[in-house]
Amino acid sequence: HKHKTAKKILKAVGEKRMKKAAVCATCHYTVVEKKGKPKPVAGTSCESCHGPASEWIAIHNNKKVDKATRVKQSVDSGIKTPTCIFLARQGIRAANIPLVPHVPFPERALKLKDKENGPLFVGLTESPDRLVGLRRSRLKADELDKHHQNNQYLDLDRIEEEIRDARRFFAKNGWPVIDVTRRSIEETAAEIHIMLQKRRKAKAASGAKQDG
Repeated sequence: HKHKTAKKILKAVGEKRMKKAAVCATCHYTVVEKKGKPKPVAGTSCESCHGPASEWIAIHNNKKVDKATRVKQSVDSGIKTPTCIFLARQGIRAANIPLVPHVPFPERALKLKDKENGPLFVGLTESPDRLVGLRRSRLKADELDKHHQNNQYLDLDRIEEEIRDARRFFAKNGWPVIDVTRRSIEETAAEIHIMLQKRRKAKAASGAKQDG
């Protein structure tokens, strides 16, 4: 939390103390509940993103339900990323790279796009209103909560700016964009699969011309 990048992010979301900010503590600290309030007790850990191992064991070993139900339970509990699960079922390896205001996109990832057999980058976006709702849900924040009323992480104008910046970034890099606002997880994964198939066919056609 002392890193300069972390401090930039803290300022961008309108918070002052990382350990007191739910938007930071939820993912970047190991949090326990004390006296009815969440309290960070250690740094980030596997549990910070994936939940306690006991949750995974309980879901994984629950043979009273079928596999599809267990996968859904793992998604609902935050153990799995839904779109990546559907892509994995189709034999596609996928990863999510979040865009954070004032934090540069990883150079290591950008270099991959210039490689001959580099990955397909797809920009995912959604409407500002839906993103506000998701963020409120993530923080379990009430619209009347005074602590969150001036939080830039939930500020609609700021979020609209974030989405515009993201679209400009996608366009600059020539990446296709999918608006997931009214799309199901299956539809998003299917669209990405179609993009991959088109890309492979184009490469195959290009290779055939060169050979000819």
